[in-house]
Amino acid sequence: MSEEMYQKLNYYLNDFFLYLQKNHPIFLVNLDNFYNINNEIINEFNGNYNAKIKSYNLKYDEVYYLAREIVESIDCKYLEKFDAILDSGILNFSYENEYTDSHYRYIYDYKKRIGYNEININRCFSYTDVTTLIHEFFHYTNRDGILTNVGVFLTEFVSIYFEEYAKRYLINEKKLSDDDVGLKLRILVLILMNREFNDFCLVLMAFDKLGNLSKNTSKDMKNILHISDKAFENKCKILLNKFENSNDIEIVYENLTSQYPYLICTILAYYALNNNDMKDIIKLNDLLKNERCNSYDFIELLEKINIDITDDTVFYDAFASMQKILNGDKLKK
Repeated sequence: MSEEMYQKLNYYLNDFFLYLQKNHPIFLVNLDNFYNINNEIINEFNGNYNAKIKSYNLKYDEVYYLAREIVESIDCKYLEKFDAILDSGILNFSYENEYTDSHYRYIYDYKKRIGYNEININRCFSYTDVTTLIHEFFHYTNRDGILTNVGVFLTEFVSIYFEEYAKRYLINEKKLSDDDVGLKLRILVLILMNREFNDFCLVLMAFDKLGNLSKNTSKDMKNILHISDKAFENKCKILLNKFENSNDIEIVYENLTSQYPYLICTILAYYALNNNDMKDIIKLNDLLKNERCNSYDFIELLEKINIDITDDTVFYDAFASMQKILNGDKLKK
């Protein structure tokens, strides 16, 4: 890369960091940690993995009532809200994959001054429809609270936890196989996202630690940060191209920050499945809607359910659990 190209990249990165300060302070404050976790995932999961998902042509009612049964097994207090998503028309199933992805969202119409909720699910006609519905429903459970950046971040942890709980419920109670419920899917998504995340995470950290990037940055990284990466210049090029070739820079920002919550929260969910009681996750879900949540950072909130994210054993425990699933080991009941 020429010095002129590095200057352009620095210009874009400066604006991007201002965006992070305002919209994703968790990401910015924990950039070092995310970079280290990113490397651990790359080292841990460096094989070629695949998953098979069986299709059972499940009917709409089967998906809904199986999900309802799982919600009831989690806590009966959620049933009224779950029934409401059908009665009020919040829940929509697409039979032609018309949505970019399955999702929950809250939309506010400023002209009418009315807000409304949507849970949109692309049908796969398999048991993954059930677990996806559980995931999006738990996003919806927090809609009646005012979520901070920390709250929005940790709702992903809650939703992934209950999605994975639902898979285990179907395996244990309905005698389904790992492939029936897509048990490996969330891990494979983690690995794929992490590889994309790795392309720009180091560039961000170098800019954060060393200031404006230049031809000498690779040498400074080695001497000051003790990090050596022969692909650093290429990663800078990839990121610069993302910025320069976009018609809407906000979309680039959103794409770059869309992955880290899934990476961290998937790890947290796998750790919690082995080490926490489900009541802890329900407690956290309720706490996220509480105004007191505003005064905590995400480390403090996790400590309230006895998860110390500063302890490396959290990640190694989660990685070990994921590796067992990828190897086809049987789940504990």
